[in-house]
Amino acid sequence: MNDGSAIECGRVVTDRAGPGVGETFGGYTIESLLGRGGMGAVYLAVHARLERKVALKVISPELADDPDFRARFLRESQLAASLDHPNVIPIYDADEVDGVLFLAMRYVAGPSLKGLIRQRGRLAPAETLRIAQQIGGALDAAHRAGLVHRDVKPANVLVAEPGDHAYLCDFGLAKHASSQGVTRTGFFLGTLDYCAPEQIQGLPLDGRADIYSLGAVLFNCLSGQPPYVRETELAVLNAHLNDSPPALSSTRPELPRALDGVIATAMAKHPEVRYSTAGELAEAFDAALSGAGTDATRVAPPAPTVRLAEPQRPRLLVPALVLVVALAVAVAVAIVVTRDSGGSTQLRSFAAGIEDVLKQSAAGRRTIGDALAAGFDCRIKPGVAGARMQKVVENRRTVLTRISRLSAPTREAERTVKLLQRAMNESIEADIHYRDGFRSAATCPPTANQHFADARKADSRATKAKNAFVAVFNPLAGRFGLTTWSAAEI
Repeated sequence: MNDGSAIECGRVVTDRAGPGVGETFGGYTIESLLGRGGMGAVYLAVHARLERKVALKVISPELADDPDFRARFLRESQLAASLDHPNVIPIYDADEVDGVLFLAMRYVAGPSLKGLIRQRGRLAPAETLRIAQQIGGALDAAHRAGLVHRDVKPANVLVAEPGDHAYLCDFGLAKHASSQGVTRTGFFLGTLDYCAPEQIQGLPLDGRADIYSLGAVLFNCLSGQPPYVRETELAVLNAHLNDSPPALSSTRPELPRALDGVIATAMAKHPEVRYSTAGELAEAFDAALSGAGTDATRVAPPAPTVRLAEPQRPRLLVPALVLVVALAVAVAVAIVVTRDSGGSTQLRSFAAGIEDVLKQSAAGRRTIGDALAAGFDCRIKPGVAGARMQKVVENRRTVLTRISRLSAPTREAERTVKLLQRAMNESIEADIHYRDGFRSAATCPPTANQHFADARKADSRATKAKNAFVAVFNPLAGRFGLTTWSAAEI
């Protein structure tokens, strides 16, 4: 934990001096300042009696003065200390001295993930997978204990040296006690680059907010930059709320395109569309990486060399050569034909699988139209319309699951899957917003509310994604005599 960035938890708000080097604070002797961030300062300290080195985090007075924050800090520190997981940073102590809150945790002699990315530019896929598995496991353990991290970011992942053991630190410290994501002093205490939309909006949070952030961290590991690089913080906030999840293939085209779908699901705008656990995200990430190199269009091995026996009589040489050449040509043609036939068969099977999925989606689309029309026209009660939309959401999720199980034999097929996954994710978000709009309606016809406004935005994104999908899929479908589609049909 020796690069100051490892303790960042938001924006810097003050530079008030904390304990000085050589002083004793709460039973700990201060050796050096490791860094300072929006939540306070972190020091390298030694426990006076146990002589154990710790990272001592001293909370900023602006936060410690808030009674609600103090109560939550102590409560969630106890919860975090109770977590028994190898990738959760061990917490030794949490208390206060003369009204100043502090937290003592294991000192990790190694860089933060933020520091590693800064040093290397970007990480290898295998390294990133290990981060997904280790930090994903830590998050799932926290979520099972009822604890939401709220500030998953590279600066809060520490990598021990030697080795590559990753620790997740700073549980429960990112969100101010107020119901909004902005503090009374007017700055955001989460980290904008990795923050879930519901946290930005000040809505209630659960573990799926951490899954969104972990997806953003994995994108950063592989691409070398946060998901939404914009000129202003306001533009970053707006991107988290409204822009489609970024395509990793746009910055790392050599990686499996299936990773685009993994990131898109992890960073879906609506929590219900995301992976249900961080472990599920890690498994999907692993599966996407394992699928690399399975392209059915790889070059076939060369034809075996045919050796000629020494002719017994000169007059048979020319006919023998003709026969051998003919055989060699036949073998080569057979190999090419077999390879093309196999590749075409696999691609046609893939296209037929997509067509089956689209038929299921189209049936759900008709149900959506009927439910929306009946709900807005008051032919059914808003509650009934909401229930029908919930069935639509479940159908869409089944479609999304079927898409993830398709075997893509070529790069073209991988791109098709990625585009369809993105379209389905956006459609599910729109359906969920419509469902919630009807559920919250007190009158019929239902009055305009934020849920319906969000539904229209998601619908617009879904239409754009579907148009991109059909532009790629329809030529493939036409090649094999299958049905072509319009965005409105799916």
